[in-house]
Amino acid sequence: MKLLRDDEVPGPPAVQSYGETEWSGLAVGLALSGVAAAMLVWPALEGGTQAAWVYWIAGPLAALLVFIARFALRSFIASRKSGNWRLRWSTDGLYLRYRSYLNGHFAADVPTVLSFDRREVSFIKAHTETLAVSDGDGGLSSRRKARWLEIGLRRPDTQAIADALAAEYARRDGPGWHAKDMPVTLTREGSLRLALMRPQTVTDRLRALYSVALAEEIAPRDFDAMSQAEQEDHIRVLAQAGETMSAIIAARQVHGLDLTAAKALVESLRDEGDGAERAGT
Repeated sequence: MKLLRDDEVPGPPAVQSYGETEWSGLAVGLALSGVAAAMLVWPALEGGTQAAWVYWIAGPLAALLVFIARFALRSFIASRKSGNWRLRWSTDGLYLRYRSYLNGHFAADVPTVLSFDRREVSFIKAHTETLAVSDGDGGLSSRRKARWLEIGLRRPDTQAIADALAAEYARRDGPGWHAKDMPVTLTREGSLRLALMRPQTVTDRLRALYSVALAEEIAPRDFDAMSQAEQEDHIRVLAQAGETMSAIIAARQVHGLDLTAAKALVESLRDEGDGAERAGT
């Protein structure tokens, strides 16, 4: 395994590249912008017949919607940049970019890519899991799809991988918003998870070069009916899937932790990827 900077990774046509566009950011951004514009225009179209409180409410609400829309559109724009690739591969090996495209404004003079020789990769598999997430009432009953590509490794240097991921998660380079988004995480078993919206697309392209296992879809499960070990695993998956609030709720439920301790546990799960082994501490 090697740690590489972005500019050290070969690009097309030497390797094939895969990235994803955050179309949901575009849709949400445009929709919220349209609603905000309508809120501002509507009182004026009424010819000033509306009460003064309508103007005082419409203005701040429209500003809030524009603020949210800005971040949604920012995610779309960032995902369309040339540096937004998640995975590259060739007959020689794989390259996984563990820096989120949302943090593309960070300095480029540090490692952001995990590189593996082809012989280090034991298997590649597409996963889809239906997660139990927060229902808004302090419980876990709502459902959300989580999709990722699992990459199995032969004799992985898990400490070096965990250190690299933790350093990226904690990085603060210059001005700008820091997104706590980690597309690559390390499992307890030493394999890597690459968050993708369409992991099956990647496995279809990799079949000629690597050992690709059958895709797995994990059926919905009732959180309360899981064993404690399964609940701890589910907390880890929630944390690494970006469902921070749901992971905190679950951690408090399973381990009886206060809010501060539950937040610290979830942070450790996201930072290191193997925190489920320490969940009982």
